[in-house]
Amino acid sequence: MTGPVQALRSPSGLDAGPGVADVRLEAVTKRFGDVVAVHELTLDVHRGEFFALLGPSGSGKTTCLRMIGGFERPTAGRIWLAGTDVTEVAPFAREVNTVFQDYALFPHMTVEQNVGYGLMVARVPKRERQERVEQALATVRLNAFGSRRPGQLSGGQRQRVALARALVNRPKVLLLDEPLGALDRKLREQMQVELTLLQRDVGITFVFVTHDQDEALTMADRIAVFRDGRLEQVGTPEDVYDRPETPFVADFIGTSNQAAGAAAVAVFGSEGHFALRPERIRVLAAAGAPGPGEVAAPAQVVDVVFAGATVRRVVTLDAGPTWVVTAPAVEAAAVPGPRRGDRVLLAWSEDAVRRLG
Repeated sequence: MTGPVQALRSPSGLDAGPGVADVRLEAVTKRFGDVVAVHELTLDVHRGEFFALLGPSGSGKTTCLRMIGGFERPTAGRIWLAGTDVTEVAPFAREVNTVFQDYALFPHMTVEQNVGYGLMVARVPKRERQERVEQALATVRLNAFGSRRPGQLSGGQRQRVALARALVNRPKVLLLDEPLGALDRKLREQMQVELTLLQRDVGITFVFVTHDQDEALTMADRIAVFRDGRLEQVGTPEDVYDRPETPFVADFIGTSNQAAGAAAVAVFGSEGHFALRPERIRVLAAAGAPGPGEVAAPAQVVDVVFAGATVRRVVTLDAGPTWVVTAPAVEAAAVPGPRRGDRVLLAWSEDAVRRLG
């Protein structure tokens, strides 16, 4: 690729391809007094990857990001960037940049001045600085906004200025701490697409912190799911959604119907802990019959909720648990389904059931 995007690529050999770790954490632990924020974390982020750190508040994901950036020093363990041990290296000496949720733009400076500030501090010659600022603004499609101040921009435009300011320094790794959290839903969804395309264009490794499951599934090449300072699972969006390894992952990412103990025996005919996604269940008439390779269970509809693109039915199985079943709203409009109080038969394929660890 030529033009502004090519000029913004990190000079660290990004074309080396997958399998090369741009970020490596080895048995990293971080304590704040008696609180263990991150516990013996070992994790690799591959070169050129869009990697999401996902988890609820207090799960350790932001602390992890801050340690990568050098804003927090690990209590134990080592941190590597592109093969170099940076555990004791100051933030300004690491080839990373960070985009924060509040963007941290200087309100009294123009867009151009904000983007070029780091280059000015680094004493980059004026002509080169101007060229790189123009390239960065063109990459985020703000080349016509250089003379404006942040207060004259929309939320999405301010976010792109923060991205341009981070990219202009050509970091090996870009760290993003919930950068879309301050945007309304429609703009956030638009920026998810733009940010994903931008990362693919520039080829720089992105490490992205979010608590939003949909955001991580939509944007990331791989996702690390955090809980109480520990890794629950690392995998592609398809892995963590379709093949969750723990009850927490099954419940935290999307919606999952779970059964354990006596309920698992009653529903699935086996002891253990099982999960089944709502969209993998078919709702049949009470007198219906399951298809080949399907398992069936009688139930009663207790609620029907229209949710825009989907219709969600809450059902109570005769075997005990209350589950949720979803179907595209267009299907429900074409063939009206069971209503509240109706008896139904639930059917699902055996391979749709996931046994959890």
